[in-house]
Amino acid sequence: MSFDGRNFVGNAYYQLKASPLGGNGAFALKNIRAGTQILVDDPLFIINKPEPRITESDVGNAYARLDTSAKRQFDAMWAMPLPGRSRLLAAFLTNKFTMAGSHATGCFSHASRFNHSCQPNCIMGHTSQRQTQCYVFRDVAAGEELTFSYHKGATTLPTIQRRQFLWDVGIRCACILCATSDRERATSDQRRTLMCFMFFIGMKTHVADVEEHVPNIDRTSVLVRATNLGCDETWPMAAFMCLADAEGLAFGRIPWAVSTATIASLVERCKGLEGSVLPKSNKLPEVLHFWVARQRAFNRTSRGSSDWAIEKFEDLCQGAELIVAYMNFAVASGRPLMNPGGI
Repeated sequence: MSFDGRNFVGNAYYQLKASPLGGNGAFALKNIRAGTQILVDDPLFIINKPEPRITESDVGNAYARLDTSAKRQFDAMWAMPLPGRSRLLAAFLTNKFTMAGSHATGCFSHASRFNHSCQPNCIMGHTSQRQTQCYVFRDVAAGEELTFSYHKGATTLPTIQRRQFLWDVGIRCACILCATSDRERATSDQRRTLMCFMFFIGMKTHVADVEEHVPNIDRTSVLVRATNLGCDETWPMAAFMCLADAEGLAFGRIPWAVSTATIASLVERCKGLEGSVLPKSNKLPEVLHFWVARQRAFNRTSRGSSDWAIEKFEDLCQGAELIVAYMNFAVASGRPLMNPGGI
């Protein structure tokens, strides 16, 4: 099978050609709207082990079971030179994806052709059939390169830490953000630094001397907006998402986890209000509704209906929506909340 993106079943969205980021990359053949699924990739093979435990023998045995066509695809993949390791193992480690929701690692010949960016426009996920799927999470113009973040945690870091993290795993990033001058990157680095602190605070991780290390930027507008959206202990998560929006990073594994954790936290808070009469000025139902609506929009734009995590996500959101409806009724009628968590 040709690696040209136009030859995939159901894929007329991109072609592979030389990229300024290095090697080849995937470039949009036409304008693509946010929320478009542009790739569903079956694995060449899956090894049912987490990456650190995979041996050369594991990869060799999996390779030996491939048919001739699949072997040609594997042999054509780029392999980052890894001292002390064979090209076979290096090719697998260069093109592997950790299978979300499991302790397995898969090798994907098409998804691995997309380049990394610290300001990506695509997100990779996995279906319940253990395929890799790619969604465009913002509008993309014809001719624009399609990229995703190889390391989700690194994307939210400021340049110095992000660059070191990527270098440690063999990536020399040349994306538009990393290629700009320090002065042009200053605002981005400030936002991402603050995102890191908001994440740690929101996830109950203690960070010493937070204020001392936060960059000297105008945080007023961010925190005011976050306070309007957040509710007591969830405001750092709201601040994180506001900053992620400004950075174009609102779609990804970490923002998804932050939003999900926020919904779960707000649901637990609602359960603790049993017997209370809420004043009409109480923002809790509005805040919970906002987060659920945001998560549903995220789902439509970047995960589709076949992602492995959707079932659990839907259960959480449906329960939250029922609580919101009940709390709105209780607030409007002036009645005390009776078992809001048991709806």
